[in-house]
Parts: sequence; C-alpha cells; structure tokens
Amino acid sequence: MSVEVLIRDEVLMDLVDLARTDPEFKRKARADLEGALNEYGYELTGDELAAVMEFHRRTRGMSDEELDRTLAGHAHEYVMRSA
Repeated sequence: MSVEVLIRDEVLMDLVDLARTDPEFKRKARADLEGALNEYGYELTGDELAAVMEFHRRTRGMSDEELDRTLAGHAHEYVMRSA
C-alpha cells in the first residue's frame, strides 16, 4: 500500500513570494507561523503544513537577510524546475 503525498507547489511558492514581499507577513510568520497562516487564509494539507513547519524550524535562527536569500533561492529553483 502506498501513501500519496499531497503538496501543492503553487501554494508553497505563494507563501515564499508572500514572505519575500510582505515584511508584516514575514514578521508574523517568524513569531507565530500557524497564526500567520490562519490570519492570511491559508488552508494547508497535513503534508504542506509539515513541509512549512520543517522549513520554519530550519530557518528559525537566520537573520532576515539570510532568510531572504534562502527564500530567493527556493523561488529560483522553482522557476528553473517549472521551465
């Protein structure tokens, strides 16, 4: 029996773009990720939430500048993969 992982790339990339362009969302997400997702109307699947929470955990200690570079790298990878 296989389990299908449901992760919508476009939803995750929307979050990346929002974090890159909306300082208020980024600030709120860094302080209270689940609260920010709820406030901004995101309804993630369990797999999506797990991926976002893992990214949040791995980037927790980064400065805003480091986080911005990391987010930009993810956006670039997505564009290259989609081309």
